[in-house]
Amino acid sequence: MDRHIGRTAMSAMLVMLVCFYALTTLFAMVEELAREQQAYGLGEALRYVLYTSPRRIYELAPYVIFLGALIGLGTLAGNSEITVLRAAGTSLWRIFVALAIPVLGASLAAAALGEYAAPRLDAAGEAVRSRALQDSTTIRLEGYWHRQGSVYTRVDALGADGELIGVDQFDLQGKDLRAASRAESAVFDDEAGLWRLVNVRSTRIGEDRTMVEAEDESPWRSDVDPRLLSAGALVDPRKLSISDLALQIRRMDRERLSADTYRIAFWGKLLQPLATLGLALLAVGLVVGPLREVGMGARLSVGVAAGLLFKYLQDLLAPASVVFDIPPWLAVLASIAVCWVVGWVLIRRAG
Repeated sequence: MDRHIGRTAMSAMLVMLVCFYALTTLFAMVEELAREQQAYGLGEALRYVLYTSPRRIYELAPYVIFLGALIGLGTLAGNSEITVLRAAGTSLWRIFVALAIPVLGASLAAAALGEYAAPRLDAAGEAVRSRALQDSTTIRLEGYWHRQGSVYTRVDALGADGELIGVDQFDLQGKDLRAASRAESAVFDDEAGLWRLVNVRSTRIGEDRTMVEAEDESPWRSDVDPRLLSAGALVDPRKLSISDLALQIRRMDRERLSADTYRIAFWGKLLQPLATLGLALLAVGLVVGPLREVGMGARLSVGVAAGLLFKYLQDLLAPASVVFDIPPWLAVLASIAVCWVVGWVLIRRAG
């Protein structure tokens, strides 16, 4: 029984994945080709879309799995196999356990994709698009700021080899500016674990005089490595991996900066397998309940509507946690709990 339900559900999930991936890729390609910059042509747009494919698959995973489970169980119900299983004494919860095995496997595979492949390829894709749109090997950041202690750092651009171009640093003691410097570039030294500022011109402001110094090279110890700095500059927090989000949260907490956006993204990614299992429970409740005798088209329409409602609920509760000072993990868990409760009620009524 487990193998039969698992194969049926996985087949439907794969069909849903192909359909939705093709649709979202087409829309992404049309959106990229609509950009009118001359240097950003078909080749660059295609590379960007291919680089960001793993991220789109990861984002689609919960809804693809839910629709696949709904369609797979609907197929079994249409063939009266669910009725036969229940007549043989199989409970609806046992059917959910059989469905949960492929659902959890697919969810963990998507989580691995979102943790390892998607963030790095997404950052590479953003770099390809930014360089093409700006028609330059460097990527202008339009003022990327980073704070560490009393030192505020502004970076103008990222170079082709990961170096920082145009680094301004300001040392503030309270409201007083103590020092300011401008470096032509900064290169990360992997062996020493620090940045090396190149062609630095510094101004130190004392109580009675101001000193100007020029150095060919100066060390800069920062708590952000090149990968995390470029990711923070180019990629939305929701596209970072769980490990990168955890690093950003620890750094921002240490600097007493607001990390709510990163926390919401962190808990959303961490609890995604639990959300997917809740959607699978909802699929079982819908198939044996309100959608027991309807056709495949109606099941698909209801599934899409239910998936959209779940997404809208997540999108509503996430910013609400910031406004009403609700812990981000609780805001993320609330939408998942709604899904589990609705599925449990539907199964209880049908059983």
